[in-house]
Amino acid sequence: MRLKPILFLLFLTLCSGLHLAIPVHVAAQSANQLQTQMDAMRQELAKRGLTENEVRARLIQRGIILENIPPNEISRYQTQIMEVIAELEAEKRGETPPGTPTTGTNTRRDPNATEESEEEESEEARRRRLEREKAVADSIALMASIPDIYGHTFFLDGSLKAFNTMDAVHAPDSYVIGPGDKLRVTIFGVSQADLQLEVNPAGFVQPAQSGRIFLQGITLGQARELLKQRLSNSYTFRSDQIAVTMQVTRTVTVQVLGEARKRGTYAVSPLNSAFNAVALAGGPDSIGTVRRIEWVRGTTRRTLDLYGMLSDPTLNTQLDLQSGDVVFIPPAGPLVRAEGAVRRPMRYEMIPGETVADLIRFAGGLDQDANPDIIQIQRFERGESVLIETTLDGNFPLRMGDIVRVRRNRADVSAKIGVGGAVFYPGYFGFKPDMTVADALDLAGGLLPGANNRAYLERRELTDTTQVSFIAIDLFSEAGKRTPLRPNDRISVYDRALYSNVGEVGISGAVKQYVRLGFSDDLQVSDLVIQAGGVVVGAALNRVQVFRTNIYPDKPSELVDLVIQLGADYRVIHPENFKLQPYDEIVIRLTPGFQLRRTVEINGEVNYPGSYTLENRQLHLSDLITKAGGLRDQADPIGATLFRTYGNRGFIVTNLNQALRNPRSATFDPILMAGDVININRRENTVTIQGDGVRLGFAVSDSLLGSAKVNVTYQGEKSALWYIERYAGGFQERADKRSVTVTLKNGQVLATRRFLLWNRYPDVQSGATINVEMKPEEVRTEGSNVDWDQIYNRTLQSTTTLLTLLVLIRQL
Repeated sequence: MRLKPILFLLFLTLCSGLHLAIPVHVAAQSANQLQTQMDAMRQELAKRGLTENEVRARLIQRGIILENIPPNEISRYQTQIMEVIAELEAEKRGETPPGTPTTGTNTRRDPNATEESEEEESEEARRRRLEREKAVADSIALMASIPDIYGHTFFLDGSLKAFNTMDAVHAPDSYVIGPGDKLRVTIFGVSQADLQLEVNPAGFVQPAQSGRIFLQGITLGQARELLKQRLSNSYTFRSDQIAVTMQVTRTVTVQVLGEARKRGTYAVSPLNSAFNAVALAGGPDSIGTVRRIEWVRGTTRRTLDLYGMLSDPTLNTQLDLQSGDVVFIPPAGPLVRAEGAVRRPMRYEMIPGETVADLIRFAGGLDQDANPDIIQIQRFERGESVLIETTLDGNFPLRMGDIVRVRRNRADVSAKIGVGGAVFYPGYFGFKPDMTVADALDLAGGLLPGANNRAYLERRELTDTTQVSFIAIDLFSEAGKRTPLRPNDRISVYDRALYSNVGEVGISGAVKQYVRLGFSDDLQVSDLVIQAGGVVVGAALNRVQVFRTNIYPDKPSELVDLVIQLGADYRVIHPENFKLQPYDEIVIRLTPGFQLRRTVEINGEVNYPGSYTLENRQLHLSDLITKAGGLRDQADPIGATLFRTYGNRGFIVTNLNQALRNPRSATFDPILMAGDVININRRENTVTIQGDGVRLGFAVSDSLLGSAKVNVTYQGEKSALWYIERYAGGFQERADKRSVTVTLKNGQVLATRRFLLWNRYPDVQSGATINVEMKPEEVRTEGSNVDWDQIYNRTLQSTTTLLTLLVLIRQL
């Protein structure tokens, strides 16, 4: 976008005069942002009561023609422009302009006045003035080179950043290693090592315990394989137990020349491409190319195209910059502007031979309302501006300075009729001559059942759309239906519900489903109950609550709680003549104490197993045993289990013997709940001994043992110690004797207790399991090297050997 000089200068001048902040990176702003600032400039002039033309005319009177002033000299005229603005403002207010001679007053200026003023100027004010002048000068320099060529801002807005030498984590396998590169080798196999290797000027690294390994000139991927091979001679590891990464890359120097903003020599990482080097140099200047950037290495030249890279990122991504490389930016080639219905309208650099289709592709394609059939090109030929029409499909080449305009389709928006509101298919429909309201309603599917008879026709004049009239129509009359329509008319049909506060009534509680219905005068409570699917079993029809909201126009509303009684047909039998009102909420509750059939189940060794009904809430386990005919002879009361489904409780530890000895006791005889399942197991006259703390191998042969436990016949109510010593070989040396537990069949766990200096082991019941744990291994302190277990085993082996020899000698 080329800014008008007058607005450009006024923008900078007023920013300085009003102490406004000027963006330091204004050169990187988009054309839209700059246009916004220019609009703000115009508004600022309007606030002062001035216009562009007034300022321009007064400046011309002083011999200042802005169009003839070079951008680098505009700051010299800042003071004079501020004087002109102040002079025009004073004239608008009817005051004497500053500096105007007054009658009877000596207008000769003291030549020392300025010097005294400057001497009286404070240091802080002088600093601020110098900062403002510098900001204006910097902004002028940047604004003069604002890029409006697509691709320039790619190097200015941070889209492309250069890698430094510490970004080696991004180094690909194709990176070529050279002197100065630092690699890290981590070995984490049988051998462990963390090596920091730097490629010396001779091109090799020399790890400890290894010879020279030359890496210069090979890629990072090849270096990984070479280091694995060579280091395997000195270290022991698998192929997946070594990692080779680039720690720090070397530094190379490249030159950026030509039309760059900051030409010079740069020290960069070899990970960078020519594009990164251009970004370091601030990108191309206002006339620099983005499509013919030259990458030079000795006699090798390569042309880089930013547009090509943006369309295909795999292109132009060479990363092996070397010292001495040169990046040269020539002036831009033919510049062509794309305008109109394209996604990114601005100037584009073209390569000779590229066509309109290429330009549209660079501009992001066409907008959805573009007309590709007629594309207009404005071209300057022999000093004249000519217009050329072509199509998107045409292979039309472009020249320097061409302006390509893509027109937008403009549909005839007036040839339509709108229908909205209480119709089946609201929307817009095509207009036809002699069309009436009835025709439009037919296209919209007709009126909804709740449609109001009164509708409104909104009509806008085609020649002046600001003039709107609303015409009332009776849709149920023949005259209203025959009302003629015009293009762009809109019919609004309203629903009767919008004009009435019907209110709702609802029913909930002991009904099949919650229901809300719109209130009507003939609605009965029985209608609501039937709509809710009827009541559930146990519903209390003799006491139904109605929560009613009474609304008054002149005082606050009140909530009333009513009680009604329903008959078998759900009709109100008390009070008589009860009538529903809007917003009533009906709640039907269950009969107090009502419960459906509640059962428990008992299985196993009882005389009559099966399901039993809980007649009351105080049925105990002993009561259920009595109902089931008592226990069978082979029943094991200790092994009885109680499983509770209520609340997902699970197994309840129960001692049936205590429950039968203490019937209906709150301590020993549990109260049953619906869903309980009781299992009375068969008596099992065995005892299981398990755990690492017993010497099972000394008591039972391996062929009988089979696993780390032993099952023995129940020998009566003996202690756990008695069973361990006789059937499990006693305790291991490191057995934790206090860890001995006895788990009964009902899940109850009996633990060993301490009495003075002795352990009191629990008694064993039929079907119980004895468990013994080992003590945790002692942590040996430093300096304690005595392994008594090893000494014991060696002594036992030596003794056995001596006894064997003694027997053999006696047989000689």
